[in-house]
Amino acid sequence: MADQQRPMGYGDGLGLSFWPWFIEVRRSMRSYLWLIVLLAVLFPSLALAYRVRRGPQYVATLAITPDESESPLGQVAGLAAQFGIAVGGGGGQGNSVLFYTTLMTSWDILTEAVTSELEFVPRPGAEPVRAKLLTLLDRGGTSPGDSIYRAVRYLERRVQAGSSREAGVVRLTTTADSPGLAVALSDRLIELVAEYNQQRRQSRARAEREFVEARLEETRVALGEAEKAVEEFRRTNRLATDPGLELTLDRLIRTVTLEEQSYLQLAAALEQARINEVRDIPVFSVVESASTTVRRVGGTLRDLVVATLFGIVLGTMLAYSLASYRGFRDLARA
Repeated sequence: MADQQRPMGYGDGLGLSFWPWFIEVRRSMRSYLWLIVLLAVLFPSLALAYRVRRGPQYVATLAITPDESESPLGQVAGLAAQFGIAVGGGGGQGNSVLFYTTLMTSWDILTEAVTSELEFVPRPGAEPVRAKLLTLLDRGGTSPGDSIYRAVRYLERRVQAGSSREAGVVRLTTTADSPGLAVALSDRLIELVAEYNQQRRQSRARAEREFVEARLEETRVALGEAEKAVEEFRRTNRLATDPGLELTLDRLIRTVTLEEQSYLQLAAALEQARINEVRDIPVFSVVESASTTVRRVGGTLRDLVVATLFGIVLGTMLAYSLASYRGFRDLARA
């Protein structure tokens, strides 16, 4: 009699073996079959309603390879190092795979994208659309700043960046409600990355130009002083024949020669820095465009199968828990 009043899940020793436990689960499934069927129908219905409300989703993937070749800015930095002054060189972090992977999904870039105006064709045959991304996302908000914040947070879930350091490739993936918007968003993000990198390089070139200009002025003054020293020495010792004076004159001439070489190198570096400050050369190459990779993602049938299985598993767990609770309750009453 006592064995018949044992609650479900109760066993001798340290616990139930597999088969008694399986029998208990099967009994609970029979007792609460209605609950399992309800959840197995409810979750697919919710999943289907969500997909119908959200509509189809499209993913576009864009791939770039950073240019790791030596930047001309590095030549100026190397020249500065010759004089014992450290100046950040070109390339480096700016051209690294990790840098671009982080930059593509940074808050500043996404904020610029949200406030940008996009022009695209949503689907083949449709009319072109021209609107701000903030309007297209339509995330609501109590103020303009709050609307931008919500849109950026939403965009963080729709934009992903990954990289392969071995291959030196950075991939940007965007998800949108239409193939045209997914492609336009990818293209706009990569434009913002290029603009940011160009401004960063030009700012660095400006700093290096200012350094070279200052160093060139110092060298010009030193060269003038060295030339005056030679001129003054020759004028003062015009008739002297002392060998020691000849050695002094040679030393003064070598100083002039060294200053002349430094002046010429700095003058060439200054011209290069001025060119670098206004040049517009991309430091990465697009190896895979978004327009050629856009595709529809997520299958309705797959989602329904997953939702049904989830409902069955959850229903079985709840049925077993309820049956166990009922068994303990009956035992307590007895």
